[in-house]
Order: sequence, then C-alpha cells, then structure tokens
Amino acid sequence: MSVHATRMRAGAGDADGYVGPTCRGRRDLLLAGISGVVVSACSSGSRLEKYKTFCLLHGSTHGPGGWQWLTRELRAKGHNVIAPALPFDDETATAMRCAAVVRSALDEAGGHRDVCVLAHSISGLVLPLVASHPRVGALCYLAAAIAKPGYSFREQFDQAKDMYFDDWIQQGSKALTNAAVAQHFLYHDCSPDVLATTSAMRIRFVARRLWTDRFALGAHPDVPTRYIVPMQDRVFQPQWMVREARETLSVSAVEIGAGHAPHLSVPRQLADLLTRVAND
Repeated sequence: MSVHATRMRAGAGDADGYVGPTCRGRRDLLLAGISGVVVSACSSGSRLEKYKTFCLLHGSTHGPGGWQWLTRELRAKGHNVIAPALPFDDETATAMRCAAVVRSALDEAGGHRDVCVLAHSISGLVLPLVASHPRVGALCYLAAAIAKPGYSFREQFDQAKDMYFDDWIQQGSKALTNAAVAQHFLYHDCSPDVLATTSAMRIRFVARRLWTDRFALGAHPDVPTRYIVPMQDRVFQPQWMVREARETLSVSAVEIGAGHAPHLSVPRQLADLLTRVAND
C-alpha cells in the first residue's frame, strides 16, 4: 500500500474503559493515566467495524488526560479511542521503549482493527515504530516531530534552523514553571475552561535519549500517512512542518487554524478533520 497524500483546510479558531469486541457495558476510567491506557466504550460489536479507532499519543506537555476534549468529540462521532501513557518522564526511555508501550496498549485493546495512530509533538518520533503492529492501518502527525532515517532529532535540529521558533528555543524551558510562558506558547488560543486545567497536564520535557538516539528504521513505513499543521503554532514553525511532511514523509500537509495543541483549542474541528483524513 502506498503512502497517501492529501490537503484540505479545517475551520479556524480521556476517555473510557475498553469493553471488548462485544460490549459488556460502559466503564469510565479516570482520565489522567491511572491505568496507563484509556479507551472509549462502544454500544455494539458492529460499531468497531464501522467506525475508525484512534490511538492518541500525547506529547511532552500533557499526559493522556490532555486528550479528554478531543476524545469527547470523537466519541460523539461514534469513534473509539485508545490513549496510552508514554514514559517520557523516565530519563532512560527510548523511542523503542515508548513504542513498546503503544504496542501493548493496542494488544490490550483486542478487538480494535484498522487503528489510526495520532502523534502530537515529540511523540512523532515514536509514531513510525508502531506502524508494523497488525492493528495499525494509518498514521497521523499532529504538530509533530518527524524522525529522519540516519539522524537523531538533535542532529535534525542542528541542521534545520527553521524547525523551532527562536523565542521558543530561548524561553520554552520556562514553560515548566511559568504559567504565563506556557500559555503564550502552548495555550494561547485555548478557552478559559481549558486554561483552568492545564496545570494538571504535567508539563515536562522528555527523556534525553529521544533527542539523541538515531531513528531505528532505515525508511518510513509504507502505510497511509497524514500530517496536520496548526498554522498558528508558536513552537514548530509551520513552514518546517509543511516541508518535512513533503520531503521526509512524501505527503502534503493538512492545515488547521490553531496553535500547537488543536486538541485543546479546537477539538471539534480537529475531530471533524480526523474523521475525513483518516477515512479518505
């Protein structure tokens, strides 16, 4: 199957316990990664076959609880959701170890088939490593890092001067302790309700080895792939995302009018866009 390309524009601006291929009733789990995996419920066995399942990989600015708004919108459309907690806090964690967590979550989800795995921000480095799982049918990058064969992400950063905005490079680390800095770069287009909960999203930076280890694959997997570019991002520069999507992934960018975290600022628009790009 060849890598697909698409382009469209979206409008500007966790979840439940998995109950198996034949549903045994609804079971809601706490959002912020208590079980490590949070999954949406379904109302009939046939729904798993009819609707797309999304596996959501969080970035370094939140755990699985940050997906709660997008999960709500995806569920309203009849989709299923898996949201594993990635071990970004562990300094020894590698991209391969994070991928193993995702693969285990997909195994635990049992009946889900043709899963679209969505990676936000730094978890883009993990995304291609899960493509060989038998339940994965598509990959989607959301304002995400792109691993380049033969390079570490640090080496890519050293070569691509337009990857990050300069002020993020200079001040981004302050987002760990300064709410105003975090809001400026990450949540500038979010509603007051979302802003009120960002302190619970465990803002932190990821293990060093995700930056320094070279991409483990010799090429990107040949599965349907999408890249969504938030055109108001203040972390990654949109022109870098558009170029890398084209040159490294061989796909055309899908644009959305939002900042770095569309799942927080425009979850309904993002759910609409995902529904379209994951099934075209």
